Amino acid sequence: MTGVQTCALPILSKTGINHFYAKTTQYIKKKEQMAIKNIIDEFHKIYYDPKQLGMVQPFQNTYWLGAPILQYPVDMFTIAEILWERQPDYLVECGTNKGGASFFFASIFELIGRGKVITVDLTSKEMPDHRVFKERVTCIVGDSTDIKVVEKIKMMVNNSGVMVLLDSDHSKGHVLKEMVLYSDIVTIGNYMIVEDGTVNGHPLLPQYGPGPYEAIQEFLSTRSDFEQDEEKEKKHLITSCPSGFLRKVKKL
Repeated sequence: MTGVQTCALPILSKTGINHFYAKTTQYIKKKEQMAIKNIIDEFHKIYYDPKQLGMVQPFQNTYWLGAPILQYPVDMFTIAEILWERQPDYLVECGTNKGGASFFFASIFELIGRGKVITVDLTSKEMPDHRVFKERVTCIVGDSTDIKVVEKIKMMVNNSGVMVLLDSDHSKGHVLKEMVLYSDIVTIGNYMIVEDGTVNGHPLLPQYGPGPYEAIQEFLSTRSDFEQDEEKEKKHLITSCPSGFLRKVKKL
């Protein structure tokens, strides 16, 4: 004998093998999910600030029939699908800007053959000069959290089918106040969509401070009348509304 030492490898039972396989598969799947998330996060960062590619920021260079629209195209497509599926009588939009998104939603309503947009902003800007916009969009100048503005909208929708889109001031306090005020207007089966939850490091602008994403988490922690629709959120992989497609499922 040469004195060579050998060590016996443990023999795994069938249960042990299955456990090892399950753990290994789980680990690989988690690594794959992290890799996909990293790719999506990097896309967000490049899309928001593509100067390194020598490109103009897409948000400043996206239009609907000539009207500037500050939205992710994939989100607009998802919202268009929801409008077709739910066919609400009204879409209430907080944050008009230059009216491009309002015009887009009004165009979808025009194709459906029903539906109108009520949009709120602090200031009045030049809006699209188009028949569809004029016939299907009502602009309100004021603070979206002003009780008088909210009551005016409630009178206008008059218990019709209503969907809400929040895209104005993105600070947590303002968004949370909007969510509370407008949640009663949303009808069962329809959506409250909260935009730009990507700020404050999700993954954009990590120094922004608490914003829409944090407002959503706090709102949902105390409410049972809304639930996240992850299928809508993840349908096109990229969205500026993480956790922000909220479907109303019941009255409180």
